[in-house]
Amino acid sequence: ELSTAASSLAPDEQVGQQLGMEKGKAVMMMVHHSRNTSQKQWDETRVLGLSGAMDVLVKNFPSIASLPTCDESWKHVQSLVCSHITTGSEEVAGAGVRAWQQVLTQVGSKLTDNQWDDTWTCINSAFQSCAKSHFISPKTLNSFISSLGDVYSLFRPQAKAQHVLGLMTSIDSILRCQAAVSDSSNPSPVQLSSLRFLETLPPFKDQSLWREMFQQLLSYLPQSNQAFLEASEDLLHAAPLGRPTPKQSAIDGSFLATFILMAPHVIATVVRLYVQLAEEHVQA
Repeated sequence: ELSTAASSLAPDEQVGQQLGMEKGKAVMMMVHHSRNTSQKQWDETRVLGLSGAMDVLVKNFPSIASLPTCDESWKHVQSLVCSHITTGSEEVAGAGVRAWQQVLTQVGSKLTDNQWDDTWTCINSAFQSCAKSHFISPKTLNSFISSLGDVYSLFRPQAKAQHVLGLMTSIDSILRCQAAVSDSSNPSPVQLSSLRFLETLPPFKDQSLWREMFQQLLSYLPQSNQAFLEASEDLLHAAPLGRPTPKQSAIDGSFLATFILMAPHVIATVVRLYVQLAEEHVQA
């Protein structure tokens, strides 16, 4: 209801009331710039409402978990939080990210397998929505990726192979979206956060995910890095993965400059992951 009420307002509708007249001019009530429109005030209401709801959920989760409708309620909670992240203002989106991380950090160990399935599915759906949005801010994306990394590191065993593959696909969409490549002079914070997140995904229970990982990373390298591409294929062929075929690069021409600048970071990530893979096989 709060979201519906907030979305019906004109974003620049002023809320300062006229207090009177002085020398023929209206005297308006002074309102801080962060709350001087109805939209901004409703945003704060949504933030407070979401924060309060998540506090109640966390404190009462043991009782909620015993209810027969818990699974359905959990889906609704995930959908609600993700909608704040993907459709709200930067302030509301930030609150959604914090609420999402708070809930999963504190109740994640109590979730069932089905509830984790719903959680990973909702996360991937939210990232896909962010990648398609023309309004999502780089700050929100960066915060979301960083929070996801923290949560994933805590609950890696709960992520099945299809969930990890979904996260990789979602990060691929984020790396190529407009918000991630808006700065053509340097690799953006979103791109660097995305690469760092991909690096946190291993170790993998399903070894085929290594192949998917390297294929995805190599797809970010323009053909100007052909020598490294060929060397990478030789190295990975020596590992028990078979020779990888990089996914279609499909780097949009307008984004090529930022991917060229990102190439050294991609190469460094590939090298570190290859070392990790080699160490795993030595220990095995």
